[in-house]
Amino acid sequence: MNIIGTLCDFCKHEFANKPGPVYVSTPQCDAFPDEIPDDIYFSKHDHRKPYPGDNGICFEPVAKDSPYAYKLETLPRFLKRECEIKSVKNRKD
Repeated sequence: MNIIGTLCDFCKHEFANKPGPVYVSTPQCDAFPDEIPDDIYFSKHDHRKPYPGDNGICFEPVAKDSPYAYKLETLPRFLKRECEIKSVKNRKD
């Protein structure tokens, strides 16, 4: 699977998608605080599925009420639908 951009750009765990200043020279996230592996960052591995060393943290879309929600508008259609399904399943009413 190859997508335009990186799935990380749409993930709530990526440090760049969190409030506050971000000063990183390498892509980092909650799963990989030192550096996101190239296989994930360059979409060679679909991180909606586990990857060695991710500590059980996989892709989750940024929240719709997040300041970064605008990024969801650029998600490829097949990912957007899956993210909508996942957010409904994870919703706490």
